[in-house]
Amino acid sequence: MFRGPGRSTVVTSKTASDHRTAKNFVCQMRRAVAASAG
Repeated sequence: MFRGPGRSTVVTSKTASDHRTAKNFVCQMRRAVAASAG
């Protein structure tokens, strides 16, 4: 969906936390879209 800077290069120990953050980000985006859609 979205690509952060250096996300493809830094995939080692931060993978788990990154996935978590991405999940939360997507959830927030969906919530915002739903709220704006009515």
